[in-house]
This record gives sequence, C-alpha cells and structure tokens, in this order.
Amino acid sequence: MLPIHAVEVPKCAFLKRINMHKFKSRLTINHLLVLLLGVLVGVQVYISNQIATSGATLSQLEAKAVALEEENRKLLATNIEQMSLHQLAEKAKIMGFVEPTTILHIDKASAALALHE
Repeated sequence: MLPIHAVEVPKCAFLKRINMHKFKSRLTINHLLVLLLGVLVGVQVYISNQIATSGATLSQLEAKAVALEEENRKLLATNIEQMSLHQLAEKAKIMGFVEPTTILHIDKASAALALHE
C-alpha cells in the first residue's frame, strides 16, 4: 500500500482554476492590506509633521507676544514720564505760557450774574 502523501489525486482544470482564483484573491487582499498600511503610515507622518510645525509656530508667536508686551511696558513708561506735571510745565514755558499773577475766585452769586442775559 502507498503512503497517503504519495497518493496522487487527479486534478481537473476546474479545480486548478479554483485554486488559482483563491491564490489571486489572497494576493489581491494582501496587496490591499499593504496598500492600506502604507496609506495609514503616510497619514501618520503627515499629521506628525503638521503637529511639529504648529508647535514651532506657536513658540514663535509666544516669543513675539512677550517681546510686544515688553515694548508696550517701555512705551507706557515713556508716556507716563512725558505726561508728568513737571514735563508739562516745562513744555508750557517753551510754548510761551506763563503762571497767572492773580487768581480770580467766582462764587455762586457772581456765577448767576454772569448767566443773566
């Protein structure tokens, strides 16, 4: 008697086509899975790149915001210095303004006379 593996089963053309179809189907499914895997890896690389770029842009914007806040503080200090009473008095003298020699006080009664037509 022949061993089982030595027994040859006659194959017909139909069975050969079915086996080839299964082989082609597996091959197609494998190709699709590899293609899907490649697309997913590509999408992951793209998203990682976008996140890294966004982080760098955010860091630049934060640094610019700090610089602008510092400049704003300096300008505010300069503005306060220029608007001090001493500075205003000096600018007034340069423009020809003088200190008043007499001060006129108006009380309520004289204010009413001034409003009378």
